[in-house]
Amino acid sequence: MSCRLRISVLAALAVLPACRKPDASAAAAEAGAAPSAAAASAAPTVASRPPAGGPDAGDERGEHGEPPDSARPAPPPFVQGARARIVRLEEDPALAANASVVRAHFGERQPVAFAVQSVALTETGARAMVVSDATRAPGESKPLLLVVDGPSFALRWSKRTPAGGILPPFGPLAVAAGPRGRVALGICDPPTKRVALRLWDDEGSSFADFDAMDAEECSTLSCLYWPAVGWVLVATRPGETRGQLVGEQGQLRWGRGAQVGARSRAGAAAALGHDGATLVLVQPGPASGAPDEAEHAHVFRYDDKGAPTSVPARLGPVPNAASSLLPLPLERVRPGVFRVTLGARTIEVGPEGRL
Repeated sequence: MSCRLRISVLAALAVLPACRKPDASAAAAEAGAAPSAAAASAAPTVASRPPAGGPDAGDERGEHGEPPDSARPAPPPFVQGARARIVRLEEDPALAANASVVRAHFGERQPVAFAVQSVALTETGARAMVVSDATRAPGESKPLLLVVDGPSFALRWSKRTPAGGILPPFGPLAVAAGPRGRVALGICDPPTKRVALRLWDDEGSSFADFDAMDAEECSTLSCLYWPAVGWVLVATRPGETRGQLVGEQGQLRWGRGAQVGARSRAGAAAALGHDGATLVLVQPGPASGAPDEAEHAHVFRYDDKGAPTSVPARLGPVPNAASSLLPLPLERVRPGVFRVTLGARTIEVGPEGRL
């Protein structure tokens, strides 16, 4: 299949928000743009052949279906979704509550370990999760997307092929929240050297696909919803970290991607957070650029144009036990202050650096 065909297939999907969803057109009008601006500015993902039955084939809807009328908007998370590696589904209450769905998805070859991403959505009690085989490469890991309601973790809807339409091998995935309870998924596509961003509505309907940025390859991928600003995608590879800001109407704010973060020799993952007008990025990298030097954790801050708002703060060496493929633990403890965990140490960082 030619690259041209890979791109043209999702051209139809990219215009879905403008032609199908009235709230997307209304949002564009509120932003002072024509209703079709999102489709015009957002080239389709580099995905190719949709699975049989359309891009949502293989989807399942939980018994709850539509969200309850009593649901109220929840504040978006200040940091990207949590990541973990577990051996038993019972280690995660949400997966334990939906164990039959997960086991049915993986079939006879149950993973010996699961990679789990989990993020709170902008709807009270709702959570999106991506569970995959932790022992396999992303394109072979058979990812499953679940959206559950707390506190019982009842299944609302699921996607058995969240990367459906992108021909294997695809690269790392990263799940994030979105406005109005939407779910976002970043997807690396190494064959075309692109990173895509896929959106679903709160009820699980396809909303949009965006060809977000160029990336030679992806060791890791991070994604964060920055309220009223858009989605931040950060892809790493050895010696390079690239970022993109996709506006809520699909605008590519940082061209085809911008250099951000550190230049980790291993392509260490970036941890992302926001604090209103500022993006926070935490990533290991060389302390002074020496090739044989131990990597230290660094904190970077950017505005919505991708410009640094302060000098990067160096926090100290990264423990040897820390996996470079997992972001360092990051949490917002109060306005302007984030806490970074480095092994047994925790360090709080304010706007002007380490506290």
